[in-house]
Amino acid sequence: LAFGVWRLAFGVWRLARELGGIGPAVQRGKHLYWDRVFLEIIPLSGIIALLPASETMTSFAEILKTLPSIDNVAGITLYQGNSAPPIDIIENKPGKAGSVAVYNALLKEYGALNADAARKGLELYAEHVADAEANPGKHPNIDRLFRIIEQQSEMRMEVIEQD
Repeated sequence: LAFGVWRLAFGVWRLARELGGIGPAVQRGKHLYWDRVFLEIIPLSGIIALLPASETMTSFAEILKTLPSIDNVAGITLYQGNSAPPIDIIENKPGKAGSVAVYNALLKEYGALNADAARKGLELYAEHVADAEANPGKHPNIDRLFRIIEQQSEMRMEVIEQD
């Protein structure tokens, strides 16, 4: 099954590339990402999701304008399961404020950071996902979303309010 699925995926990629400009494919675990296509394979169920992005893809900067305000958010604390010490804190400061906005929106919509929330987070990060794929470690908050999808894990999140 998996071999046939990958052949199908690469066939779709080749066709799309010939028809108009999909860049190189990047594979990460059970996922393939292209400029305008995301493919996910869930092996146990045999489900294949081929999701084309919009021709007029919205930029991360435009998406941020649509997310809930983070004016009163100092940061987001992340916990693995029920662990007491946090595994990470994303502070609301220049260079991280966009991630705070994304994770805050995911917390409001999903209540925790699970595979569904992580998929939505990748949509919100827009063009930064391709850069994270090409440069692992450069975008740790996006890398975390990939790991959550790959491992089907969940993290608890809490907002740190401004004083």
